[in-house]
Amino acid sequence: MEKFRVLQNRSGQVRTTLHIEDVLIPKFETMLEFELVSIMAFQDEDFLILKDAIPVPKFNKFYASRIKSSKDPYLYEVIQLLLYLNPVPNYVLRKKLVEFIILRFSKMEMKPSQVKMDELIATPVLSFEEVQQVLNLCLIVEKKDPVIPTGVYVLFSQNSRYTKEVKISIHADIRELKIRNHLSSAIHIVAEHLMDTYDKVKITTSKIENTKMVTTKKGPASIRSISKYMSPATRTAIEDHNIGASFKSYITFEKYERFLELDANNDSLERTASVLETSKSTVLDFRKIKDASN
Repeated sequence: MEKFRVLQNRSGQVRTTLHIEDVLIPKFETMLEFELVSIMAFQDEDFLILKDAIPVPKFNKFYASRIKSSKDPYLYEVIQLLLYLNPVPNYVLRKKLVEFIILRFSKMEMKPSQVKMDELIATPVLSFEEVQQVLNLCLIVEKKDPVIPTGVYVLFSQNSRYTKEVKISIHADIRELKIRNHLSSAIHIVAEHLMDTYDKVKITTSKIENTKMVTTKKGPASIRSISKYMSPATRTAIEDHNIGASFKSYITFEKYERFLELDANNDSLERTASVLETSKSTVLDFRKIKDASN
């Protein structure tokens, strides 16, 4: 039985996640009856909880490793993921998909400005025509569902009034309930919880173990147990997340957040390092990360 279907996107904007209105759940009443889906309410707003996760891709690795050319396999992969979220795009949406890919995922090169003399500007290496050609090719070849190792158990409305923090909290609460099922599922859910909560921090088995959320009959699972029962899908999801994560520890990430609040580009290297109580090499790394994200 088909559990869900991603609907055609008629909003005029590129869809990068899924909401209740974006998904058709066939035989919804039957799904409710058998508790494959449930309706929950919080703060006078309904949302859906799913027994099995709906695949929703994360794009971290594409932001981190920009697409270098039209032959880059990342270009084909990101188009497949975007077409999964935006099936059967019309002419206008195809154009927006191409523009979205170029602006968000293309590698940039400094090239002479066509407007100002003797000035270099950041220019995408991908052209509109190149991306459009690959997109059209993906639309005419036999469609295969992309492998998406990450997913969500909660769907909110497009017009949800929840803040990002509330949504993260709801996701975390639902995932914590799922943790009780069996160990391999629990490990995957905790890894996704860490990805949602700390999207710029690399995930490791020790970080999963430190949450104490993966439990066995004897208590919190050890690193050895987590490594043993971690599924291939979880390993793939962590690898993809870590490509786009710049920081190895929560402490370093917190220092980077503090760095962004400082006038670090104008202050001396020594002063910035002193204020952050870190090394000068770390400050230099922070500057590189900030420049890359601009």
